[in-house]
Amino acid sequence: MLNKKIHSDLQAMERKVRLLLAEHQQLKQEVSELRAENHTLQQAVQAKDEQISDFKNQINISTIAGNLKDGVLDTSGLKVLIDEYISELDKCVTHLSK
Repeated sequence: MLNKKIHSDLQAMERKVRLLLAEHQQLKQEVSELRAENHTLQQAVQAKDEQISDFKNQINISTIAGNLKDGVLDTSGLKVLIDEYISELDKCVTHLSK
């Protein structure tokens, strides 16, 4: 009778261990899928950030062109703006080189 009880308890424990192992495997798969999704979303965010940066640069160029057309900027003002853009481009190149 004691052996039957022990055998029954062992079977119950074995069943629980199998269930836990199956759940563990399922959770590992889910973590893997979530990591892949996270990576994809990070790439999408980076692409959007680059688009935003491009749009900002286009706006700045349009502003400069408009100011030049209207005669608002003089040569020294234009030189300062170009120097700022060159500095910003250098930062971008350095960042992309990493």
